[in-house]
Amino acid sequence: MKGTFFSADFIRTDNGIKFIELNTDTMDVFGAVTEDGIDYSGLITLLQNESINTIEVIYKPILHQSLVNHLSESISDNASFITTWTEHEEEFGTIYPTAVTDADNKFILRYAYDENAIVDSVYAKHDVNSLAIFNEYTASSDAIPFFVSSSDTHIDTLERKTNTGVYPDVVLKSQWSVSTVEFVKVAAKLTEGSFVTGDNPTHTEVSGSYYPLSTMVGTHRLVSGSFITPTDEAPATHILLNGRYEPIMWYDSEADDYNPNPDLVATHIFVDGTYETNSTHDEARINAFVTSSELDSHCYYTNFQYGTGSIIDNHVTSIRHYGIVYGSSLTHLSLGTVGGKSLLELPTDSQVDFGDLVDNYYYNRKHYHEFSTSYIKENSRKRGVFETENVVSSSNEVVDIKDIVSGSVVKAFYIPGITDDEDLYSHFINVSVAGNTLPVNTAYTQSVVVSEPSTIDMWNNMIYELRVSGSVESNFMSTDTNALLYVSSSNEFRFKNVTEIVPGNDFLFNVDSSLIPILTSSVHILSKNTGSFVELDVETEDNFILANDAEGTQQIMLTATVHNNRKFI
Repeated sequence: MKGTFFSADFIRTDNGIKFIELNTDTMDVFGAVTEDGIDYSGLITLLQNESINTIEVIYKPILHQSLVNHLSESISDNASFITTWTEHEEEFGTIYPTAVTDADNKFILRYAYDENAIVDSVYAKHDVNSLAIFNEYTASSDAIPFFVSSSDTHIDTLERKTNTGVYPDVVLKSQWSVSTVEFVKVAAKLTEGSFVTGDNPTHTEVSGSYYPLSTMVGTHRLVSGSFITPTDEAPATHILLNGRYEPIMWYDSEADDYNPNPDLVATHIFVDGTYETNSTHDEARINAFVTSSELDSHCYYTNFQYGTGSIIDNHVTSIRHYGIVYGSSLTHLSLGTVGGKSLLELPTDSQVDFGDLVDNYYYNRKHYHEFSTSYIKENSRKRGVFETENVVSSSNEVVDIKDIVSGSVVKAFYIPGITDDEDLYSHFINVSVAGNTLPVNTAYTQSVVVSEPSTIDMWNNMIYELRVSGSVESNFMSTDTNALLYVSSSNEFRFKNVTEIVPGNDFLFNVDSSLIPILTSSVHILSKNTGSFVELDVETEDNFILANDAEGTQQIMLTATVHNNRKFI
């Protein structure tokens, strides 16, 4: 029996929970493993009922290791009838994973993406296809409203409404689940100035300017057949229009009141600073947006929706469901549901400058983590230390990392059982040494840079900062980087992603096993991408030492990265 591990994302709105997208090759997010968000008891019952005694998992360690470890532990603790467990590791970028022969006593669980599988290549890879199912089976109200128009598909359930305040109106996404995600505030004006055409206008256009009907002010005051400039004490009664003076108001003798001059017909509605929902004006704005020539035909567009239940502590939240589809009928087995929130709080009005909204406003990438609960999607993991960092040479000299070339010899560090030459991500991300003392034979050594360093431009407006006790300056690196630490809560030396470092719990260390407290562990969101990250491929020890200005002996900062499952530390 074969099964595919997947996740599905939802948003809670005031009109119910809406489906957003389907994911395979999916990761452990929102504490799904650590917070018991995934429960394999239903799977274990299925395996037992089907007389399964063998499990084979197909996965990418760089993405799925924690999920596989969690399943393995659950099977070990609760399914003694499983006698064989086999893991098939796949490289990060593969789309055609290992084909495992099926059998009646076997359950093959695939975490890794497979281009040959319909769930992956049709519905997870092409977001529009999974949304289209809801439309096809008259359940469009259960999915996020969307618009797509291409040579072979045209579906339009997009709501003609806009959002107030700092919230975007529309989200642009690639149809093929790559990195394209844009948040847009739709242009508020269809003509020059602060007014657009619409029903029930409040202003009229006069000589290129717009005047409110209720408080229209003329340019001159009629005095005994002549016109003079009005004053506060003597307001204008007429307006200069194309060389003629027209009365601003007509006297209605029946009503004994003054009404706007019918010859000054209002043609525009005032919208600047106000975004009304469910109006004719909104419909015109959204229609103008989806038909705009500036938009990419490879994208689809959804409303940015939220509800009172989805904004918690000033953070945007979402829901992720985990499950397995298995068998020839793709039967669904629920594993659990977790909730997540945006990395950053919603911005204030002063932090988002829409300007006059003559044109569609595309939010700077720095706002991504205010309106999204996921990291920016990329087709590859991009790791390395920032270009301003220094490394320690084999002769203990501090060297600018940009001066490192193929053949350079750098100071490295050997820890038996951890830094042994093993290139698989699954090895070093799972390996650990128990206790708070480094193993015997731990020592400084050296490694050779075996190829020209790789330079990767910053791509997600993010950089990680780490500063240790005794140091004035910080070290900076990619948020995808892993570091070797002493973790006090589990009393072991092991690798962790740097963004998961917890000061007070996690420590760097010296060669004598003395622990170095971490003072700063921060992710910075920048206004724009700045600079680049550098990766070094070093051998025989796959690591190098970052320099810093801390007092005393050098601290061990081993940062691990992987390219095509190869470890660079």
